[in-house]
Amino acid sequence: WFLRLLLLAPSRVMYLVPDAAAVERTLLPCVVLLLFVIRPVILAWPRYGQAARCGLVFAVLMCVPALSLVLSADREFITADRYGYLAVFGVAVLVCATAPELKQRWRAPLAIAASVWLAMAAVASFRQVQVWQSSTVIWESVLEQEPGYLVALNGLGMAYAEDGKLRPAAETLAEAIRRDPEYREAYANLGNVLYTLEEWTAAERCF
Repeated sequence: WFLRLLLLAPSRVMYLVPDAAAVERTLLPCVVLLLFVIRPVILAWPRYGQAARCGLVFAVLMCVPALSLVLSADREFITADRYGYLAVFGVAVLVCATAPELKQRWRAPLAIAASVWLAMAAVASFRQVQVWQSSTVIWESVLEQEPGYLVALNGLGMAYAEDGKLRPAAETLAEAIRRDPEYREAYANLGNVLYTLEEWTAAERCF
């Protein structure tokens, strides 16, 4: 989460953990993070230890509920960028606590870089907010990023049903079942949609 935020990677409403945590994609950012964050933290720890410790503890504690959600997710190991938002505040406190240890000649260039990054982050945030218009738009966004993802197909089908678009709902849920004939939740949801469409025989087969 922190690396994706730092690099302004395209935000993901939902993605699979193996895809997000691929080592070959994060090795270089990890090295950069160690060079520019860990060293100042070590230098500042004796003088600004209390603030640094508060930031670190806050970041770790805020990650625990999200990691529990990931590990208990049914059928798939999933995560999303939004689960790391609160933890980022702790990292910000940690970094700010070490700022006084920066050498004078680095402060102006880093301030300029931070300003540019904040402007780019604001633009990226504005674009991402558009995804949260409705449940339908959210699940369509997930499917653009993870085509054929079962949880997203089921979610999109239910979003269509809530909007009264029963036929697209039935087709989307049927696609989820076609991809995984053992997906019981999709069967139940499809049965409910078909029942509403008064297709009794097809609905009975789903149950």
